[in-house]
Amino acid sequence: MADSNPVYYAAQFLQPGLKWSWFSDKMDGHIEKKHWLRGNPRIDGDTGIQGKVRQLYTNEYKGRYSQIEVPSQSTHPRRHGDDFGGLQAHQAVRNRSSQAIDFFDEYSAHDTREIEALIYWNERYNSQPDLARMGLDMAALPCISDECERVFSSAKHLISDARNRLQADIIEASECLRSWFGPPISDEANQSKKNGSNTIDNTEDMVKEASIDEQGDGSEAETDINYTLEEP
Repeated sequence: MADSNPVYYAAQFLQPGLKWSWFSDKMDGHIEKKHWLRGNPRIDGDTGIQGKVRQLYTNEYKGRYSQIEVPSQSTHPRRHGDDFGGLQAHQAVRNRSSQAIDFFDEYSAHDTREIEALIYWNERYNSQPDLARMGLDMAALPCISDECERVFSSAKHLISDARNRLQADIIEASECLRSWFGPPISDEANQSKKNGSNTIDNTEDMVKEASIDEQGDGSEAETDINYTLEEP
């Protein structure tokens, strides 16, 4: 599964405390796995795990979230004393230099850092939006497929004979709400809950009536005793 979709490789790489070091520790000393990370130079097109993760970043994230716009060069020559024109030219050079930075390579070259991945990428969301977005997406990947299997089974029950023409967006929204708020309570559960509350209310009423009866019986007994003593 990891070979067909390199997101799990990317999730490991985008952990600031691991990066490529985890793969190196696991694969470099292994005879069969030593070319998995960087690719086998004897095989054409084999870029290894690093190449697959790089391709994922290039195809899905690079340039999609950054808003750096490089102003076009003016064809009109700058006049003497045109301070604003000089400022615009300087700004254009600065934007071109910032756009030339490849944050993927920069992140790969730096040493590992022990910090929570979510904190690390949230701190860099404004300065490195493309790579930060990728890091946050990879951090959201589930480690196991249990919840995915539950959602799949739940969607099967959602589509019934009476609702067999539901569109994909409606099914997705319904399962999303179910995941957020939990499954709906059935009519039987509501009825049993209502019956349970009624039983509690009836029990409380019976206890109150019993206490009133006990008080009433005691007062009548005292009256009979007093009446007997007062007779000549």
